[in-house]
Amino acid sequence: MFHVSFSVLYPWNQGQWDEAVNRYLKVETPTTPAMEEGKTLHKSWESETKVTGCLPLVFGGQKLSNPVTEKRLEVYLDNWIELVGHPDLIDDDCIHEYKTGSADAVYWSRTPQILVYQMMCELSGFSPKKAVIHHYNQRTQVVSTAHRWLTPQSRAFAYEWVVSNASEMFDALLKAGIVDEELHVQK
Repeated sequence: MFHVSFSVLYPWNQGQWDEAVNRYLKVETPTTPAMEEGKTLHKSWESETKVTGCLPLVFGGQKLSNPVTEKRLEVYLDNWIELVGHPDLIDDDCIHEYKTGSADAVYWSRTPQILVYQMMCELSGFSPKKAVIHHYNQRTQVVSTAHRWLTPQSRAFAYEWVVSNASEMFDALLKAGIVDEELHVQK
């Protein structure tokens, strides 16, 4: 199985091949203070939801019906791709994704991430119909929100996006001698 995630495939798709390969190989890279702050905020928001059963207060604090936080999803595509992901929050028919930093919620709603999570959720027994991207800019303390409806077409797009990028990446890793046909990392 070719073990990948959105965080591996997205830089590949954006032409950041070294970053994608480093993530695939789990090469430790230094984190910035902003990255550490983002991780801390995510953990805080997860804890707040577990305790209150609500969205984090910074995002409105609305009561949730059946919140599932940071659920590890593993799905298999075409008998050779193992796709792993952790949506921030699944609540009934809605995927909530938290983002920090300078790129706002609309920016993140336009990436394939939420569509990949839609496909993964559906293959894991969830039935999402919509997604809400909650963004917090910790520098300006501005909150933004974007909504995305999830359709059969968006799921089909996600499937094609994952398979296409995984195929390209696997082929490049094979040609570079980084992996062999059985996906063993070459020394």
